Amino acid sequence: MPTDKDVDNVRAACAEVLQVDPDTVVPSADLREDLGAESIDLAELYTALIDHWGAGNLNADLFIQARTIANVLQLAPDNRD
Repeated sequence: MPTDKDVDNVRAACAEVLQVDPDTVVPSADLREDLGAESIDLAELYTALIDHWGAGNLNADLFIQARTIANVLQLAPDNRD
């Protein structure tokens, strides 16, 4: 289950990587259609989230399938050190 810190970090990472207003990074926002993410942006976002959640805590295959911010937040690991 994502924490408030997860939500804040995903919002900040998306805003920085995609160069969008953080207020547009809402759970229902589609990464590609609403936020304009391209493949290279998604790779950079994946890297930013690995930095936050730790290596090995973010499944690349599931991340690639994520369409919305809510989908990304569902990938937040339950147990982290």
